[in-house]
Amino acid sequence: MFHAFGDANHVPTKDFKDICMKIIKVCGGLPLSLKVLGSFLCNIKELELWEGALSKLKSGKSLTGGNDNEELWSVLKISYDDLDKQNQNMFLDIACFFGGLKISTICRVWSGNYEYPKFELQNLQHRSLIEWAEDGILSIHEQLRDMGQNIAMEPPIMNRFIWKSNKSNLSLQKDEVVEKLEGLSLKKCVNLPTLSQIGSKGFRNLRLVDLTKASPTIVEIFIQGRILNNVKWLFLKNSMIKKLPNDLFYWIQLQVLDLAQCQILEEIPSSIGQLNALQELDLSSCSKLKELPSSIDQLNALQEFHLRGCSNLKELPSFIGQLNALQELDLSSCSKLKELPSSIDELNALQKFHLRGCSNLKELPSSIGQLNALQKLDLSWCSNLEKLPSSIGQLNALQKLDLKACFDLEELPSFIGQLNALQKLDLSWCSNLEELLSSIGQLNALQKLYLQGCSKLKELPSSIGQLNALQKLDL
Repeated sequence: MFHAFGDANHVPTKDFKDICMKIIKVCGGLPLSLKVLGSFLCNIKELELWEGALSKLKSGKSLTGGNDNEELWSVLKISYDDLDKQNQNMFLDIACFFGGLKISTICRVWSGNYEYPKFELQNLQHRSLIEWAEDGILSIHEQLRDMGQNIAMEPPIMNRFIWKSNKSNLSLQKDEVVEKLEGLSLKKCVNLPTLSQIGSKGFRNLRLVDLTKASPTIVEIFIQGRILNNVKWLFLKNSMIKKLPNDLFYWIQLQVLDLAQCQILEEIPSSIGQLNALQELDLSSCSKLKELPSSIDQLNALQEFHLRGCSNLKELPSFIGQLNALQELDLSSCSKLKELPSSIDELNALQKFHLRGCSNLKELPSSIGQLNALQKLDLSWCSNLEKLPSSIGQLNALQKLDLKACFDLEELPSFIGQLNALQKLDLSWCSNLEELLSSIGQLNALQKLYLQGCSKLKELPSSIGQLNALQKLDL
């Protein structure tokens, strides 16, 4: 059991063994408490500091929560108390608002407040206070989340965050609360009488706003007439709004705007171009959205643009090429999209391009070969894609090419052998693919090749034996 508190290969002294057993006993053998406390103690070599932790465990006052959680929280809070002020603030942001979000999104919101946010997140991960998956999604154990939320309800943190709408009405009646508030969630809120009574100068310190599934009335009352210059993150996911209040576009520090699954949102006003600090815009599953305003090209800071599932979007405007900072563009399941503008080659910073499920897309513009920074190109389930342009061989940074279930694709261009950085090539279920050209043997970095379901493919070229880096071949 000592291994929870350090190196499994390290043999502890008798004194350390004894104190370890005492800590395990005080923790009640709870796995989460052992994991978090173990991460806290594992690099501490001084016995007296272990004894100090044990003393604090025995006398530590639990937080005001349910009785079932008090014992666990008193253990977990020791690790929180040892964090510096900056890391404590980050942990509370996560516990109250950020669980389940992408790490890249969180770091964008924190940019300007913290110099190296990803490094600080790694510190929280090392202490087992948070976790993140390979897909870059941050998670927090529900007990740690509850502990953080209870800390946020206690002095001196109290009144910096409100995230439970059933408590919002009472709290927002107090001027001192409105003045100090940094994070506000009105998730699923339908009616909040006190909101309309707060003047336009209220919420001046607000950074984080979550209006997920809030009623259109709440969204209108909260945004209209307020110029909230400190708000960096606005979550309007799944809100039943037909249009966005105009005053939103004066929030000059807004960096992340999430409008995903706003299924009756019909248009984006041209004033969106005023959001000069915006780095991430999510319009996924806005199924009634038919076009984008030309002012989108003014979003010079935009790094991620998500349009996944915008099933009525028929074309991507040519001005998209003016988004010079764009690193990720997601057009997955834009089923009415028939072609891409040639100006796509102007996206010099683009690293990830998602076109999965664009079932009406028949070809790519030859200009796609100019995307020198592109690392991932997902064309899976583009069932009508007939061919790839020869210029695809110019994508020198491309590491992943996904062509799974491109049923109409009959051949690959010979230039594909020039993709010197390619590590993964997925051709699964390309049922009309009849031949692999010998140039595939030039893919010196290729590690994974998927050919399952290629029913017309009769043989592999002998050059496949030259793929010295190949680790997986799926037939």
